[in-house]
Amino acid sequence: MVKILFFVIGFVLGGSCVGAFLTGSHKHRRVGKLRMDNSTGEPYLFMELSDGIPVQYILGQDEILLKVDLTPITRE
Repeated sequence: MVKILFFVIGFVLGGSCVGAFLTGSHKHRRVGKLRMDNSTGEPYLFMELSDGIPVQYILGQDEILLKVDLTPITRE
């Protein structure tokens, strides 16, 4: 009885992982922030990566997800 229960749990978890991989939902994690610097009078957009995200990972992606952060940037 216990073997059947573990088999069913493993089957459900495995199916969920495969489904997430095939639909691409594992790619929808935020990799950083979209920031704006307008200290020169003209808006300048740039990407601020989260800790642990290498630039090589970003360059290998077709699409990425960024959080928009419009808080003023200080130069301190």
